[in-house]
Amino acid sequence: MYWNVTSLTKMGSIVNQTLKGARQEVCTQVRFNDLDLISIHPDYKKYFENVFKKGKLSGSVLSSFFKDFSRGLKSGLSAQETIASLNEQTTNPLLKETLRKLSIAIIDGHSFKDAFAHTKVFPLIVLSVLDAAERSGNLAEGSFILSEYFKFMNENKIRMGKSLIYPACVFIALTVASIVISIKLVPQLNSIIPPQAEENLSTRFIIGYADFMQSYWWVALMGLIAAVLVLIKMWEYKKDRLMEYVFKLPLLGNLIKEMELTLLFLNLYVYQKSSINIIASMTNIYSNHPNYVTHRLIDIKNKVNQGYSLGDALKSDEFFPSLIYMNIKKGETTGNLYQYFYEIYQYYDQRSRDSIESLITFVNPALLTIAVSYLGLIISCFILPLYSSMSGSGIGFNK
Repeated sequence: MYWNVTSLTKMGSIVNQTLKGARQEVCTQVRFNDLDLISIHPDYKKYFENVFKKGKLSGSVLSSFFKDFSRGLKSGLSAQETIASLNEQTTNPLLKETLRKLSIAIIDGHSFKDAFAHTKVFPLIVLSVLDAAERSGNLAEGSFILSEYFKFMNENKIRMGKSLIYPACVFIALTVASIVISIKLVPQLNSIIPPQAEENLSTRFIIGYADFMQSYWWVALMGLIAAVLVLIKMWEYKKDRLMEYVFKLPLLGNLIKEMELTLLFLNLYVYQKSSINIIASMTNIYSNHPNYVTHRLIDIKNKVNQGYSLGDALKSDEFFPSLIYMNIKKGETTGNLYQYFYEIYQYYDQRSRDSIESLITFVNPALLTIAVSYLGLIISCFILPLYSSMSGSGIGFNK
């Protein structure tokens, strides 16, 4: 959801801005930026505009762009020449328009951060990394880091999509099959089974379910839609509380936590590799991805400001496993913190891959077991009584 937020700075100036996220996250973000909240109202116009409007570049496009941009700079071309060259080559309409805006902003003398911010299609991490790279005079290296970052984000998204396709297809197929069987087959079987078979509790349940679906399928559909909307609303207002329970779920909870930690330490690695200090890194990460995990960076940031080392600050939060803060302490001791961020990111990336495989290994047999159980119930409630009735009367059995 988008929110129109009015807040007050410590100097007494009024700030009006539009922020995206759950209401609680937005309020926390305002406090995180040392602002006093005056008012907050939903921006429905902005919300519906973004539902039907694609205003962001995909991860694959961003990865390819920054890789080519880095190569152009390393070959000796100026930033302006590189952007002009890429603009001629690209066939992506949004990227072409973005490069046109970038070229104009750079010609007008804007910094890279301001030029990229002006396009309004790049996430905060791009602006921060390019700003630091421009200050250090190492724009090519900063662009290459961003290329690798978006490459991972895109691959991770594709991997998750592929891993969910098969279970989703199986679930949809089984759901449709169960509905068709209940509506088409059950009534026909019900008309020919022996009367005494209808006294069975499971048989009455299946017949009742079939009758309900035949007459009130639209009620089930509306109920499903209403349930989804309620869950979305609950997620919007109680996201942090719900995430506490989600992380406790077997298999799924561990997978989500590992994926969140992977993303968190990848971001920390990119910021640190770009020579952005740890306080600014945590501030940017929370501002760009306000959620249950990054919300904990607020306490970590406050403790670091109070004089704690980053390792000790992480150790004080039981959410972070011991492997994390022990590696961070080593990184602080050796002065090579970004490398340890990278190692932690790699560790949890591999663990999340293994967890996805384990989850799929568990989900597929579970879905098939449900399908077999449902078919077994149909057989035991209808087919077997019918077979017994036919056998007892001698129908169809000639010696």
